[in-house]
Amino acid sequence: MRKVLGIAAQDIERISLAFFTSQTLEREFTVDGAPETYLQAVHDTLQTWQLTADDLDAVVVVRGPGSFTASRVSTVIANTLAFIHHLPIIALENTTKKSWKELAAEIPWEKAEKDVFVLPLYDRPPHIT
Repeated sequence: MRKVLGIAAQDIERISLAFFTSQTLEREFTVDGAPETYLQAVHDTLQTWQLTADDLDAVVVVRGPGSFTASRVSTVIANTLAFIHHLPIIALENTTKKSWKELAAEIPWEKAEKDVFVLPLYDRPPHIT
């Protein structure tokens, strides 16, 4: 049974996590907080679900569009989990900000690849100050 963690942060004020088994959405949870808290939110949510990163078989990440910072941080977390634990990763675009329930049917499971990284998707040029 494949166990997959989904990570999405298109809003600067929250991160949404999902857990799939054999391509079926089992759980989802949204944590309010700034991007600095996203990694802790992933850790705490996995603990609540009685999982560790070692239990995972793949990672799915919504790479954007959305908040630049939220997209960057969530893709860094997903890329790091995939790299450290030698997991395949799947990148999604979510232009209409669908829920995990809506996205579940659109995940291209066959495109899960190891040894790749996901870049965030921006919907406009960055404004760096």
